Amino acid sequence: MKRTYQLTKGKHAPARVIESIKSNINKYVKRERRKELPDDLDFWDFACKVGAAADAATTVHLSAIGKAIDAAAAASTTETIYVEIETLGKKRKSSKSKSNPDKTPAVETPAVETPAVETPAVETPIIETPAVETLMVESEPSVDASPSSEIVSNSNSPASDGVDNAVH
Repeated sequence: MKRTYQLTKGKHAPARVIESIKSNINKYVKRERRKELPDDLDFWDFACKVGAAADAATTVHLSAIGKAIDAAAAASTTETIYVEIETLGKKRKSSKSKSNPDKTPAVETPAVETPAVETPAVETPIIETPAVETLMVESEPSVDASPSSEIVSNSNSPASDGVDNAVH
């Protein structure tokens, strides 16, 4: 993708135009990553260039393309930004520890036996706790259960200053 974006679009603020440019780039990258890889490749890589014009564009990594667009927009004397993204299929490099480049069989070393250390069996004591019994007390229904049937006078309390503190 090679494209020159205008920083001024009618009534749109320049900051919103820059966000729109970044959004278009993210959509393009997602669309390219969805494409099926050939069998001999492992992943899609992207070669990116950003600048005020095609001849002044600098190479940047895909993860830094947003910051590069912001910097190019701030430093641009023209009202355009040039963005170039080339999709490249790549194969992962294999590490030497995972593969055997010589294709010679690996030499097996014999396992060294270590003497087993016997640990004495420790018997853990069993602590018995007394069983807790819960008692169910059946209450008989009261004959007179009305709340106003009994008035209790609390005249011995220290706060009784001639006022009858009755519990209903």
